[in-house]
Formats: sequence, C-alpha cells, structure tokens
Amino acid sequence: MLLLRTLSIILVLQFTANISQSQILPSPFIKKNLISSIKIMPLGDSITLGEGSSGMIGYRRDLYSNLTESGFDIDFVGGESDGSLFDFDRDHEGHSGWTAKEIRNNIETWLNNNPPDIILLHIGTNDINSDSEDVDDVEDILDIIQQFEDDNDLDIKVILARIILRTDGKAGQTVTFNNSVENMALTRISNGDDIDIVDMQTEVDTSSEMADDLHPNDNGYENMADVWLDAIIFALPVELTSFNFAISSNIITLFWETESETNNFGFEIEKSENSVNFYKIGFVSGQGTDVSTNKYRFDDFYTRTGSFYYRLKQIDYDGSFHYSSILKVDITPTTATLLQNYPNPFNPFTTITFQLPNVENVEIVIFNQTGQIIRRLAHEQMPAGFHQIIWDSINDNGETVATGLYFCRILAGEYSKTIKMSLLK
Repeated sequence: MLLLRTLSIILVLQFTANISQSQILPSPFIKKNLISSIKIMPLGDSITLGEGSSGMIGYRRDLYSNLTESGFDIDFVGGESDGSLFDFDRDHEGHSGWTAKEIRNNIETWLNNNPPDIILLHIGTNDINSDSEDVDDVEDILDIIQQFEDDNDLDIKVILARIILRTDGKAGQTVTFNNSVENMALTRISNGDDIDIVDMQTEVDTSSEMADDLHPNDNGYENMADVWLDAIIFALPVELTSFNFAISSNIITLFWETESETNNFGFEIEKSENSVNFYKIGFVSGQGTDVSTNKYRFDDFYTRTGSFYYRLKQIDYDGSFHYSSILKVDITPTTATLLQNYPNPFNPFTTITFQLPNVENVEIVIFNQTGQIIRRLAHEQMPAGFHQIIWDSINDNGETVATGLYFCRILAGEYSKTIKMSLLK
C-alpha cells in the first residue's frame, strides 16, 4: 500500500548552538491540518461526472464534505467542473460515454495539467456497453500513471474500483470485467505497484439505488462516497502530528508524535550530510494499530559543526514505506565548551571534544593529581567549530602513564575549563 503522509516541523532551541531548519523536499505524506490541500482527481466516465444524481453532483459532493468535516484540506482537480451546487470543489475528470481507451488517450495530459496526490478510478461501464470485457486499456492507464510518477519523482495513490453492476442484462459481463480488473491489479500489487482496490459492485444496491440501468441514484452515490472515503482514510495509516528536535550537550534529540497508527511496524531514522545520500542511524518500533497518541524520541550524537539532515522512514508490516520531509539542522557553536571525554574510564585511548565560537589560541594540557603537566595536546590557533583530540595515555616523554586520575584543561581566549579523566587498566 502506498502511504501518504506529511510531518509538520517544529523547532526547540536549546544549549549553545544556533539551530535552523527547513523542509528541503516536499513530503509525499498527506496529513490533515498540516499541509496544503490533498489533490484528488475523480477519474472515469459519466458515473464520475454524476449522471443520475440530483444536480449532477454524484459522489463528489458527499465525499468532499466528509473529508473536509474530518479535518482534511481537499482540492479536487481536473479539467471539468460540474454540479448545480457550489458548496464543494466541482473539478473532476469524469467524461460521459467514454471508454477506458479514451481515458488512456488523455490521461497523460490531465496529469501534466493537474498532478494529483490521489486518483479515484471508476472506469469500464462503457467498455461493457461495447461488449468488451478486455482490461488492457485499464492497465495502460495504470502504466501511464506509473510512468508519470517515475518521470516526475512523484507518488500518486491510485484507488481502483470494481465498477457498479449494470442492470440491463449485462451484470454477468460486469462481474467478469471486475474480476479481470482485480486480478490484473493484484498482479501489479505483487510486483510492487501501489494500488488499492475498492468494491463498488457490492456496495451499491442495484435493486434500490440505481437511477437507470447504468447510473446510481442519490443514495447509491452516497454509498460510493463512503467507500472512497474509507479507502482514502485507510491509505493514511500514520497521522504524524509533530516532528521536533532539541539540543543538549553534543546530542540532537529527535521527537515525533502520532495521533493514530494502523499496521505501523516502526520508523527508521536516516541522516545525511548533503540532503541527498541518506544512511540509517537507528530504528524505533511503532505501535501497530493504535488510535491513541504516541510519542517517540531518538538521540543522535554530533561531534562537529555544519549541516545535518534527518528524515523518518515509516514502515508498515507489509513492508511498504514512505519518507517524511527532510529536516535540516545547522549547528554553529555560540560559546566555547569542553565536553567530558569519552570513554571515561578509558584504556588506553579517550577522545576529548570541544567547541569554539570563533578563531582562538587554544592550549590543552593533561596533568596529574599533583598538578604536574604530563602532556601538552595542543598549543595553536584553531578555527571556530567542533574539534576532537585523542589522548593515548602517553606523556610528553613517550611513556605510558600509570592507572589513576588525570585532569584535562583547556584555555581558549577567556574560556577555561578542567575535566576529570580516569585511566583504568
């Protein structure tokens, strides 16, 4: 299943670093109340247009109302605009009398004109009208959508319908067509294609919810809207409501929060130094399916200044995944700081980390408990930023020092600090 989500970015500024963030790439995740409109393309024939309904609104008005009442910001997209009521977004690509082949011949233009996040595809009624049960044209439509995604680095969710039964003696052909469409779609899904299948065939009661042999009445369209709504909601299994960070000492702590989760295996945390090449730095397990709020955190150690980029890879139990927006963190020290050596106790190596806000003359010395300087690690001008020096337990005479307590002192401009270090053999 293709997962569409968005993470909001909130900043927490702490400690002695200047921190900034930016979304480097638009997120393919869709989340209510967090980003710009979810672009949905209703695609198909006269049923998508809404023939048989009052005011030619079809399922589109009910679906729009249900989504907006659920807190989503919705933008129906398409080159057509129909409906006698004006309290909903009337745009669509529903074309009366069209077959799948005619949709196939035009879909690329429509995608270029109005690239959607989600496509609601109900097509085939007129193919059956022409005594055709061939689904090759439907598959061609999916091929063109997939190629458009690849060419434009986009993720488009396709929700594909088993179409409504005809009541003019061709119900059997409709079932055969639907079975062929479903089998074709399942094969594509098994090969990694991102499609969801919905069953309009059984959801619209042909004994009471049809306006004619081909088109639903208002009740039938209302049922269609409910089916589309459930499919759209199901495509959003993780509602991430925040993605934050805080700085403490030399640790960047990432925080994120979910409002609800469905089939969430967990989150891989990925990092990059250039916003292009990411690598995994950790994993945090998800809560599976849970309608309550869940909070997560992950600590990342940094040892230098510069820019760091983070993103979350949310993974479902079925292996499908998607990425959050990229969070950029720029770190520049504002004060001089000497951090505790690591490891401590140590044998024989330990790393001494310090930061400088400006170019400074730096002296770093190791001395013993009697105050005797046994090793000068640095006595030079150093640039602003984070620095590390490794002490190997050797004194200035090239001799290994004995087990015991030692002290490291830094002098950098007006800054001075001493830390305790334990050598334990």
